[in-house]
Amino acid sequence: MLAAGLWWLTPRADSPTWADVASGTAARIDRLALLEPLMTFFAVAALAAAWQWATRPRRPADRTTAWDGWWWMALAGALLALSVTSKVTTTVLVLALVAVPLLFRRWSGLLTGGVAAAAAFAVVFVVAYVPVGGVRAITFMIEFQGKHDTRGHIISVLGKTYMIAPWWTNFVRVVEGVGWPTVVVLLVGMAAAFAIRPDRLVALLGIALGILVVFYSTANVALPHYYQAWMPWIIALAAVGYTRLARLRPPLTTVVALLAVVVTIVPAFVVVRTVAETRTTGFARLEGVLEERGVPDDVRVLVSGSAQQSFAVFIGRRGATQGVTHGDYGVLVAGIDPRFPMDDDLRALLREHPERFEEFRLDALRVWVVRDGLVIERRGDTATLVPADRG
Repeated sequence: MLAAGLWWLTPRADSPTWADVASGTAARIDRLALLEPLMTFFAVAALAAAWQWATRPRRPADRTTAWDGWWWMALAGALLALSVTSKVTTTVLVLALVAVPLLFRRWSGLLTGGVAAAAAFAVVFVVAYVPVGGVRAITFMIEFQGKHDTRGHIISVLGKTYMIAPWWTNFVRVVEGVGWPTVVVLLVGMAAAFAIRPDRLVALLGIALGILVVFYSTANVALPHYYQAWMPWIIALAAVGYTRLARLRPPLTTVVALLAVVVTIVPAFVVVRTVAETRTTGFARLEGVLEERGVPDDVRVLVSGSAQQSFAVFIGRRGATQGVTHGDYGVLVAGIDPRFPMDDDLRALLREHPERFEEFRLDALRVWVVRDGLVIERRGDTATLVPADRG
């Protein structure tokens, strides 16, 4: 119950975070329907099934066989396949799955359970990929992700911009996502788990956490939400640690454990308040505001300071990033993403011809509407003001 409560109530990146509340940044919920949540859920479920296989009540010795309870490991393999086919990252947790029979010294189970898990994994994996191209889809995915990791991904961390993420990036993201008070509580709980009667459960959770930390720390790409794949394992370890701390020397250690957990309620209330106050903002309001100001709906919008996925869902083909090399645009919008600063030619237009633009704020966005029947003509790396009806 403690682990579940900590998971559901702590802030996380791409939903309202501790940092969002301080900065007034709009909350994004689109990531909640993609990739990591499904990947993480099925990964946790896979190791939970393997744990059930290892800890289930055994038959009497004269009736026990190497295949006893094999279906738990088959379920674990199937669930891990669902995780991997959601996002390939959790392939590394195969090592944690193998660790389960090793921790319990089930040498025959390592073979029979491994066969059951591998067979179930293969079946689910194939069934998931055949409808989308089979081997061709897998090859494309591996090549695409390989190139993506080699090239890196532009990110902003602690005020600096990187293409290849520093190894410590995800650790910074944890603090930004859940806040330092929660980080301290979780670290203390983890330390208690490893210090107070550590057992196979702590070992398995630690193995899974360690594998994921190493994988993400050595990758060249570190997006803000990646650390969420660690969180269930950190939280489970902390929950085990505080539970054992509470039972160590009651009532003193019980009070200490309760006070530590209570600290995490503060950011939980922050999340509740932020969700309650969340409203349509930024690009989601842009078209309506432009219509109110008399801007025709066929006037195109040129965007800087924002990734395309941040605005395309709201303004569609009407909008384009400043990287386009041609086109006429009647509206210029600047977001706050430091990875995409406004191009020099656009800055020059605003600086040299301020009277040609109507400027206003829209939440965190700055918007300039071109006046006097003119448009911004983008040709290559240059931008000029030209008549909109020049034919």
